[in-house]
Amino acid sequence: MPGKRITLPLFPLNTVLVPGMTLPLRIFERRYLQMVRDCLDSDPVFGVLLIKEGQEVGESAAPHRVGTTARILSVERSSSEELHIVTLGEERFLLHGISHDKLYLVGEVEPFPLEDREDPGAEALFDASLVLLAAYLDLISQANGIDIQLRQPVAGPAEMAYLVAALLQVPLAVKQELLEIAGLGKMLQREVALLQSEITALTVMLRGAQLLQDEDASGLAIN
Repeated sequence: MPGKRITLPLFPLNTVLVPGMTLPLRIFERRYLQMVRDCLDSDPVFGVLLIKEGQEVGESAAPHRVGTTARILSVERSSSEELHIVTLGEERFLLHGISHDKLYLVGEVEPFPLEDREDPGAEALFDASLVLLAAYLDLISQANGIDIQLRQPVAGPAEMAYLVAALLQVPLAVKQELLEIAGLGKMLQREVALLQSEITALTVMLRGAQLLQDEDASGLAIN
């Protein structure tokens, strides 16, 4: 059953916002300064969509049809012409139409929640995702020389699906593909496959880097 359609200010960006993900933004264009002011005057929520065609700055960009609502959590004014805001991704939505009546884009949208949340296979996929995500973050930590790990327990399959989508270091087109998957089970299945592929690639990369280091060390020892 389709949800109730509403109008929502839109902010096309070169990023994919996932529910549960925080997104800091530097606002300096006149149209988006006005958008933030309008949101703060009424409802501090706007829609973030990945740009399909066009640029973030300057001319209007054509966005993808599935995005996520962003709630403004904090605002810091650097000057009269620049704001720094922190937002939180809340809900997916489906874009049906765009209005150009204001400085910024306004969309007619409807909620696009995850389907099949009671899918009996989701729990098994949740367990698999949890193990794979921990292994993936460990490899990312090794590759970048930093400590990345889950600080809090994941509440359930839906939260896991969105968390994996946010943390995967894959091209934006792949992240958008995940965001557009309707069902929870299908999203988790796709993420398990991506995690397995990324873990394999990272393992090979790290082993190659270690072999090069060993060869360099051996050469220095001989000299």
